[in-house]
Amino acid sequence: MHRSNASKTRKGNTRIVLQDVSNRFNEDCIEHAKAVKRIKSQSFRGTIGYTRSKKNCAAQSTEESIDHVHLATSTLLSCKVSEFGSTTAFATAAFDHDGPTDVIDKLDSTESILDMADDQNSSVQKEAFVVAISTSQRVLLPNSAAAPNDKVGLVRDIDDSSDPLLVTAYVRQMYACYRAEEHRAVVGPYLQHQHQINATMRAILIDWLCEVHHKWRLHPETLYLTVNIVDRYLAMKEVSKKTLQLVGSSALLIASKYEEIYPTPVGDLVYVCDGAYDNDEVVVMEEKMLKTLNYQISIPTIYKFLVRYLNAANPSRKLCYMSSYVAEMSLLSYEMIKDEYKPSLMAAAAVLIGRKSIGRNRWSSTLVEFSGYREEDVVPVARRMLAAMSMDLSSSTELNALKHKYGRRSKSNVANITLPVEI
Repeated sequence: MHRSNASKTRKGNTRIVLQDVSNRFNEDCIEHAKAVKRIKSQSFRGTIGYTRSKKNCAAQSTEESIDHVHLATSTLLSCKVSEFGSTTAFATAAFDHDGPTDVIDKLDSTESILDMADDQNSSVQKEAFVVAISTSQRVLLPNSAAAPNDKVGLVRDIDDSSDPLLVTAYVRQMYACYRAEEHRAVVGPYLQHQHQINATMRAILIDWLCEVHHKWRLHPETLYLTVNIVDRYLAMKEVSKKTLQLVGSSALLIASKYEEIYPTPVGDLVYVCDGAYDNDEVVVMEEKMLKTLNYQISIPTIYKFLVRYLNAANPSRKLCYMSSYVAEMSLLSYEMIKDEYKPSLMAAAAVLIGRKSIGRNRWSSTLVEFSGYREEDVVPVARRMLAAMSMDLSSSTELNALKHKYGRRSKSNVANITLPVEI
């Protein structure tokens, strides 16, 4: 399967038909998807509505919002150090090997003082304690599930418990439900039953879907759900090379109807397929796929867990983008499908790789508490994901959608960051 020569319209938009084996990508293909203007709500349209508030969200890019991750709160930074009381002494003990200027520089880099303490490898034994911050009424509790080598043992309240509008009382129930249902998102190996398509063709299709998704500025969850629908359908029905792009287009249509305020018009899908299919074929395939999947569309994907774990990671913007880049790159890899990893574990691995890539090495107590995984649980999956990602990046120059998306300044150029050699 490859991308055929694109036919250009008067407006300069480019349309693509995915064809046989090689996926020839060129710069003209970047503009192939028809841009569809969407009215965006002033309020944050997150899948999980309890993590966002004005007082504790990071600054958002005006060009491309970071709505695909809930930036972890930086409320602790807005508080003066004097408000921490005994925490000041704790911070001093944690960073006594740093000069005062180094500590100030770290604070200026928007890293929470407590999260920095989480990341230290100090051998000083520190007592776990409870700190109430009067301005935000957050409570930091000792983490009973912390890993043995976690000296600090502090767990931040990431759920905005003080804001009744965010109904945080249901957060843990929601994620308990997601964890109980995530096995339905695990597909397992299926290409041995497909006689006309292979892993390379699948990767080309997903890369094209990533590009269309980005051009249309669809919600991040739409992409993850689209890929899950494609994989589950391919696991149940044999598909020819000719209809593979039709399956991907119909999956995007289904996912956009489920996730978006304004679903993708069928005509736009026909347009970006360069007329390879007509409206009726897309609608018929949509119906066929829904019946095959028994209308089971509500699936806990990687994204649902990723936003939770990033919130717990107290990340910088770069960490948010890097973790999202790794998570989306994992969608291209059939190897991750074969290994049957749960979405929650893959999300944790993406965050761990993101942290390692920007030099934050510790898996903090807060991440242990809210992910349910210790670092030793996540490392094997992170290594597998890193190997698959490195293989995709080195073996092919044709799968460029995510490289272009995350190689921009608005995405902190995270696609150009060197991946860690080992985890």
